Formats: sequence, C-alpha cells, structure tokens
Amino acid sequence: MADNRAAAATALLAGIPITRNNHIENALDFFDFLGLMVKRGYLDDEMAWHEFYYSAHPYWVATREYVRQQRTAANEPALWEDFDDLVPRLVDVEARHRGHPVTQLSRADADAFLKSEIEPAPMPTSLPSPAQP
Repeated sequence: MADNRAAAATALLAGIPITRNNHIENALDFFDFLGLMVKRGYLDDEMAWHEFYYSAHPYWVATREYVRQQRTAANEPALWEDFDDLVPRLVDVEARHRGHPVTQLSRADADAFLKSEIEPAPMPTSLPSPAQP
C-alpha cells in the first residue's frame, strides 16, 4: 500500500490527470472502503480517526477535482461517496480531541503531506543510548 500511495501522491502533485489513474483510484478505493466499514459499524469513528485521520484528510482534499471529474465521466455521482462521508466524521473526532473546531486543510497542506508520502522521513539507523542515571 505504501508504494501505491507514493505513486498516487506523485500523480496528484503532477496535476490532476485527465485519464483514470489506478494508483489514485486504489487510494480512493481504500478510503472509501474504510468509510463503508465505519458507516456499517465495523469500525467506530474513534478507531478510524486514530489510524487514518492524518492520511485520509489530505487525500480527500487532494482528490476533490479528480473525484468530480471521474463522477462526471462515469455518470456515477455516488463514486467514492463513503470516503466523502468518512472525512467529516474524522474531522469531528479530531475537533473533540483538540477541544476546538478544525478548519479544512488547504491544498498546500495536502500537497505537503503528499510530498511526505513520496519521501518519508528516514528511519534512524540506531537507537539512542539510554540516559545514564
């Protein structure tokens, strides 16, 4: 999934493709399925927020135009609608944890996240030494 998300992020940062893109659609399908699992009660909002808020929200912002285009091209207005339903629920949980409303991410914020998907932070090559008493 990480390789697919990196490819989707690369495509989204290059500009919204005119044709269908499997990498973007795989990411959308994943988040759409997650939304369906939440809607059906297999996962609660808190569980979904805990694991997926920080990736779902930026992908949702970054894919709005692509989703609009694909819904129009396929004449399928319900395409990825469970992802659309999921994000506001996750934003509500985030707001409860922060204790104040959460503003919509900007496209620049979403792009910064997408860049981190392509080049994740390097893992340390060794663990720090424990503090001496």
